[in-house]
Amino acid sequence: MRNLSIQNDLTESGGSETLAQTLVLGNVTGGTDISVTGGDSIVSDAGSGGSAGDPIPLLSGAGDGAGAGGLINLTSGAGGATGGVGGEVHITAGDGGGTGDGGNVTITPGDGGTTGNAGQVNVPGRIIQTVTQVPVVVGSLVDAVNLNGAISLASWNEYVITSNIIGTNAVTIVNVSDPTNPVFISTLTVPIGARDLYVSGKYAYVCSTSPSDTLTIIDISDPSVPVIVGSLVDAVNLDGIYGIHVAGKYAYFAAEAGDRLTIVDISDPTAPVVVGSTVLTTLTNPRKVYVLGRYVYIASELGTTNGGLTIVDVLDPTTPVQVSFYTDMNTSFIEGVWAVGSYAYITAQTSHSLTIIDVSDPTTPVLAGQLVDAVGLNGPHELTIGGNYAYVTCGESNRVSIVDISDPSSPTLATTLVNATLFAGARGMQLVGRYLYVTAFSSDAVSVIDVHGTDLVTLTSGAIQTDQFDVMGVSQFAGSVSMQSGLQVNNSVAILSDISVNGTASVNIALENFPNNPLTIRTRSVSSSDDAGDIEINAGDNSGTGFGGSTRISSGNSGSGTSSGQLTIRTGDNTFTSGAIAQLAISGGAATNVGGTITGGSLAISGGSAFGTAGGGGPIFITGGTSSTTGTGGMVRLTGGAGGSANGSGGDVNLTAGAGMGTGTSGVINFVSVPYFPSFTVATLPSASVAGGMIYVSDEVGGAVPSFSDGTNWRRVTDRTIVA
Repeated sequence: MRNLSIQNDLTESGGSETLAQTLVLGNVTGGTDISVTGGDSIVSDAGSGGSAGDPIPLLSGAGDGAGAGGLINLTSGAGGATGGVGGEVHITAGDGGGTGDGGNVTITPGDGGTTGNAGQVNVPGRIIQTVTQVPVVVGSLVDAVNLNGAISLASWNEYVITSNIIGTNAVTIVNVSDPTNPVFISTLTVPIGARDLYVSGKYAYVCSTSPSDTLTIIDISDPSVPVIVGSLVDAVNLDGIYGIHVAGKYAYFAAEAGDRLTIVDISDPTAPVVVGSTVLTTLTNPRKVYVLGRYVYIASELGTTNGGLTIVDVLDPTTPVQVSFYTDMNTSFIEGVWAVGSYAYITAQTSHSLTIIDVSDPTTPVLAGQLVDAVGLNGPHELTIGGNYAYVTCGESNRVSIVDISDPSSPTLATTLVNATLFAGARGMQLVGRYLYVTAFSSDAVSVIDVHGTDLVTLTSGAIQTDQFDVMGVSQFAGSVSMQSGLQVNNSVAILSDISVNGTASVNIALENFPNNPLTIRTRSVSSSDDAGDIEINAGDNSGTGFGGSTRISSGNSGSGTSSGQLTIRTGDNTFTSGAIAQLAISGGAATNVGGTITGGSLAISGGSAFGTAGGGGPIFITGGTSSTTGTGGMVRLTGGAGGSANGSGGDVNLTAGAGMGTGTSGVINFVSVPYFPSFTVATLPSASVAGGMIYVSDEVGGAVPSFSDGTNWRRVTDRTIVA
């Protein structure tokens, strides 16, 4: 058949037009349309004999001369005038047949001409990705030895680590850099009862429940050779530890057998120590914990009547305080907990439910929405949140389910994936990008599920809101960074502008490093004529009646039998043949109000006190710099401040030895070297109004002589005669 060329409109209502080649509409000046109504379709010929189906190209006309090419509009109908919803536009690729892949949908803008820019794909409205396809297992590793009873999982970089509760009681590391082919890397035995685990930085933190009651800390910086670096055994505070969450320098534990929340300081991974623990009366068998800001959300199997969510304020980690408890008839045997923004999410195993709780006021949690589904949520265990979806493992029914939580008041089951071979006893999971990693302790398996995320080569965005932000490579922030909770940096961070941390009224900003590694705060070096940047450490001002903030710089305390850290403050070196070394200035604050009478701030330099029975107080050494070869050593000068211009008195310099206590002798001032007094002539003698002054008079009638003041006159030391 020939091409069908239409100069006006072609309207098809209920019949069909069969075209073997191309449908050409109008010309460069025409305004013709194709209108297909009544639920009809434009359908190409199906393939036969193993051939592909015919394509349907929609080609607009080329422009002439400087004219633009024709526009292709895919526009649905407007909604009715009384509130009708506008029609949708669906572009859907074909499903794959048998084991074939589904078809791609490709939208390609045109290339620019010789000097023109390439076209753009413009989306004026919102793009919302929905889970309309069943997630797909793209890779798995089944290993009855190394993954025997794999019950929990955490990921970092291109690896996942599992805790295995059956058999060897070990952790296992798997490489998932190729999601289609997970590869076993290593395993390491841990105490009996391995349950939950968490990865932060280069360490994995593993809970071993009763009878071990042990936290094990593993260095995983070399995944092929994981090494245990520290552990903590505590049959009281870690009695039956089941769940763990790490935030900053603390690890938070749900101790199932002890019905308690325990907080452990892990700033030194080699020596973790309990800093706070409390038995919560609303808890029976607490299972999982999640930390968000200053609050810990704890899921328990049983509460006062059913399972429940307990919220604890941990602003002071040494004294955790319960602020609220939530339970209802559909929260029996809670296994999973997550918190994002103003909502907490819990899964209840025997209630087959996902419950969304409004925790915008943590002291008064309120039910927002709930989904009860004995099929799609049959025996839910753990959950994780990603965007508008909650991902739930249901080990008893061999499934992973996805729940749409875009409307917190009405969660709905989006899809579910059932696999008796890989998901028997499905428990632990973690969502990283478009992949969901899942462990199943009855299947002895780790599976990689493609949940159909979005892959972008580059992204420029005015604003991004995300529940989870995983950076696998380098992240650079050229503007300001604002954090409403905390910042934990496990490697290095480069900040080119400001960091603003807006937490509660009591905010502790801690910069901490790993043991044996220095913590360096420095501005960027320059090699041009520009000045290198300064470092300012300023405590906050107070414009009311309170005190201004203090700034303290102190070295660390010592361990048993060792020395405390040294504190060194020095100016920069000069390695060149010219220039100067900057002065090190330490001064008290100025009283800047010209009409005020406030004294300038004092500068106190003191040696450390000793509180032992025979320990001596610390000395103070003020020493000028040592010279090299023939140079002169540095001077030490103690100078009082100059008096004010309107007859103000100069400041004194006092050297005072310490007073003895009880029968102790007062200290003395020793001059190890020869002291030199200021030299004057008889004509230039200073005032003698302050008794006790010492000077050297170079031209006294009896010869040069040291002299002292008696409050009225200067007198020769030799015979007390007034200097003349």
